Amino acid sequence: MTTPIHSTDLRGRRRIAIVQALPLELYPPTTNLLKHLAAVGGFQIEVHAVRNRAGRPAFVSPGCTIQRSSEPRGSGRAVARLLQHLWFTLGTLWRLLRFRPAAILYFEPHSALPVYLYTRYFKPATAVFIHNHEYYGPDQFALPGMRVVQLFHKREVAYLYRKAVWISQTNAVRLAMFQRDYPFVAPAAMQVLPNYPPRDWVGDVAAQPRPARPPLRCVHVGSVSLEDSYVREVCEWVVRQQGRVTLDFYDYNIPARTRQYLASVDARFVRCFDAGVPYEEMPRVLAAYQVGVVLHRGTTLNYIHNAPNKLFEYLACGLDVWSPVDMLGIKPYLRDTGTPRVVAVDFNKLESFDATAAVSDGTNRVQCNTYTCEQAVSGLVAALRGR
Repeated sequence: MTTPIHSTDLRGRRRIAIVQALPLELYPPTTNLLKHLAAVGGFQIEVHAVRNRAGRPAFVSPGCTIQRSSEPRGSGRAVARLLQHLWFTLGTLWRLLRFRPAAILYFEPHSALPVYLYTRYFKPATAVFIHNHEYYGPDQFALPGMRVVQLFHKREVAYLYRKAVWISQTNAVRLAMFQRDYPFVAPAAMQVLPNYPPRDWVGDVAAQPRPARPPLRCVHVGSVSLEDSYVREVCEWVVRQQGRVTLDFYDYNIPARTRQYLASVDARFVRCFDAGVPYEEMPRVLAAYQVGVVLHRGTTLNYIHNAPNKLFEYLACGLDVWSPVDMLGIKPYLRDTGTPRVVAVDFNKLESFDATAAVSDGTNRVQCNTYTCEQAVSGLVAALRGR
């Protein structure tokens, strides 16, 4: 790897640029990585992101300089979104030219254009790293919400995918699908990088005893909708339990139709906290529950082969996990013994589901301390150092 001129500051720290044309506050895997990079030291980090419009508190880290521009993926016409993309791209390109990083890590195809322009026409010696929170099949770039991204995705494929020293997906199946789509990518560049929570989530909280008396307290944290999740099915089942089971939803961005449905469900058994929960507060909040539920429908390859962040967040906090049978990405983590358990549930046939048998009894505790951000990103950190 060739190191560009001025790739370190006066204190010998390696200059790293992070580019994400999406709000940092909505992507805990990105903020977890930023906090870890700042903690391990040796880097001068400049982050290029966008302002979030969801009212979330702005992420800050003492070890990072964060530059934000207007969000390029907002509601409105395609022309407006294109202009917002260009604004983000030009602003990021200008700051990259001033910063002159040794390496750039960008997230998702949405962030590729400024990195392409910078490394293609100004600093080709810069090392390029790419991480994908999601798997995008080639056909998905023709969908309405991706048409602006499609305009420069061809440049990403032709240049950045060939140049990158690191391209990661969140699990091995998604990586294999990506390799199938782009067989020319150097095998040495392909990496698995799971999205795990921080190490300090695993510890005393996970070892705390869970409420033993009824009701069985279940929780769902994160995005949810009637169209893409088993919301209706699980809520109807909870109500039929008549107090033996409760379910709480924490999500700050619920679609209107889903919000209306949740408001109509018996609030004695199902509650919705539409302010969500701050990420750093999740271990404290989850300590009050016994089961974390995952409700994504297997409507796309991305969902089918997904082991979502919340799976590992629930496990780190000591919760059992109930997940849909059609989410094959969770299959490697299934276990019906020990504590905590991960149980596949057919949410279309809940009338035959035995919740009592599915819940762990607190014995044979399984350590979940391997599911940590620090462990997962160790290889990436070493690569960013140029080793």
